[in-house]
Amino acid sequence: MTPAFQAQGSGSQTLPSGTATKLTFATEVYDSDSKYDTSTSRFTPGEAGKFFLFLNSRFNADNGSTSSQQYEVRIYKNGAQQSPTMINGVYDVTAQIVTNNLSGIVTSSNSTDYFEIYAYLDGTNRAVYTSRIFGGYKIIE
Repeated sequence: MTPAFQAQGSGSQTLPSGTATKLTFATEVYDSDSKYDTSTSRFTPGEAGKFFLFLNSRFNADNGSTSSQQYEVRIYKNGAQQSPTMINGVYDVTAQIVTNNLSGIVTSSNSTDYFEIYAYLDGTNRAVYTSRIFGGYKIIE
């Protein structure tokens, strides 16, 4: 079930409102075949096949008002959205944090396909915390 990888955020990241923004994962935890690039936060499997990808991220959700905000995380392939979005995740009212989890099976058709994670926020600019991970592995067919 390789190539396989897991990367994590190495600092908080601010999301502007109304724009899909690429999340960065600059620290490798595991990378079986050197297919994850920390400088671009991209997974490029280098081969055709099906891959299981997963993400966990935490957003600062304190907007200082009672108006709702929408938080989404998305899997992108070659710069285009591939996955359904995860909206609003699990909200901790006390800590005012939204936790999003997203997973899905994606298809790589050739050696140049790559995958990234983007986030979208509809509301006041907010931080994505350091505690975010992105990973995946090839599914044996």
